[in-house]
Amino acid sequence: MKLSSILFGDLADLYQDSRIEDAHQNSQVAASSATINRVQLAQLTDAIEKKFSDLEKQNAVVSLLLLKLFNLLLKEHPQKAATIQSEIQAALSIKPSTDATNLLRRSLQLPEVPKPTNRVHKKPQMKPSPRPRSQS
Repeated sequence: MKLSSILFGDLADLYQDSRIEDAHQNSQVAASSATINRVQLAQLTDAIEKKFSDLEKQNAVVSLLLLKLFNLLLKEHPQKAATIQSEIQAALSIKPSTDATNLLRRSLQLPEVPKPTNRVHKKPQMKPSPRPRSQS
């Protein structure tokens, strides 16, 4: 009895050794994939942060340019500058839910893009058929 249990135990260990090695290899593959994903995510994060930084610099340059142009316009054409200032104030006072492209289209005197209609179709449902009434 003892010999057979030892023999079967050794056979079971041999069978489980290959499964343990397979699990170990799978865990190593998963760990290396996770490392690769982590590195790629860090690279993407750095690229996005750099693009945001570049965009902020470009916005600052454009803002300074617009400010200088507006000050020049204010000195030479104060009435046109006042109308531009009122248009800017009106644009800034619009609710955030308003589409920005429509605002730009209106200021450029282009036709507005129609809003898409809400075409949600409900799934048809089966209704039980009425039972025929028996006439007695």
